[in-house]
Amino acid sequence: MKDKKIKEELHKLIDSIEDEETLNILKEDMVAYTTSSTTDILDELSPAQLAALMQSIKEDDNGESIDYNKSKKAFDEWRKKLKSAGDSNQNEIKHTDI
Repeated sequence: MKDKKIKEELHKLIDSIEDEETLNILKEDMVAYTTSSTTDILDELSPAQLAALMQSIKEDDNGESIDYNKSKKAFDEWRKKLKSAGDSNQNEIKHTDI
């Protein structure tokens, strides 16, 4: 798709949004995207955030993570159990049920 066509479609989409909060979010994202091309996001992390990120990477490297599809499947199953429990007036389903 040519740049002009993409811009036209983006303008139409933006023009169709009536919610001010959504427009503000889009504006913030666009400003951040267009102004931070030279900024490394890691530079903006606090030491604690950077340590948590590095720990997560280490855990993933060690196979201690769950891939997206497995976690989504588990979450969907948990939501079905929760809905079913609500429908049958059961009081409690714990996260350990998934």
